[in-house]
Amino acid sequence: MTTQQQARLGSLAWTRSSRGAMTAQERNAFLTAAGASPPRQAVGRLDLQDLRAPDSELARAAEQLSAGLPPALAAHGHRVWALGALLAARDGHSLDAEAFYVASLLHDAGLRMPTPGVCFTLTGADHVLAAARASTDAHADPGRADRAAEAITLHVNLGLDPARDPEAAYVQAGSLADLTGARLQHLPPDTLSRLSARHPRHQIRSEVTRRWAAEADAVPSGRAAALRELFIPLVEHAPIPA
Repeated sequence: MTTQQQARLGSLAWTRSSRGAMTAQERNAFLTAAGASPPRQAVGRLDLQDLRAPDSELARAAEQLSAGLPPALAAHGHRVWALGALLAARDGHSLDAEAFYVASLLHDAGLRMPTPGVCFTLTGADHVLAAARASTDAHADPGRADRAAEAITLHVNLGLDPARDPEAAYVQAGSLADLTGARLQHLPPDTLSRLSARHPRHQIRSEVTRRWAAEADAVPSGRAAALRELFIPLVEHAPIPA
């Protein structure tokens, strides 16, 4: 049995082994994944002004890497972090603060320049792992970078369970909130406008749809290609600012 056959679809191991290319069987399983559970009754709340970015060498490295991305993708990452953290608090799910921050900032780093035959999530995951290898922090937990990297490769999967994969689930939730308006009704009405004032949108919706289409062309059997006809219209017709 190959590594790809053994590994869970979307995991870091699967993405590295397959480079993001799904077999016909995997594609069918990916598209028929059960939908995420309906959001539970609100059990907690975190105010936007109380969010604090982690202060670690890995977090600072992620910030530097994010700053080198196109402005739209960089700002999107910061909004995804905030929106995902707020939704996780609302739902009562705990996150690894550092892994979630790093994954949020770099989850779309691979869309900067799609690589033929390589899933964009693997590029972002490798950025995280390279930053961890370069770290001089003797007290850093190496598993945290692995957790962030896997959150990046998993965040494209359908039907993520936040109890099993909290960081991936809320990177996805934050991203969909920022790009489609999904679940914004579960947050204070001015949340997106306040975040967008802090991190300007730079026409993120058209930027992401253009780059997603390029990714789909670069990896025709990948997850972005499988979701192309669903995801791009959702973003294009979202009832939120561009």
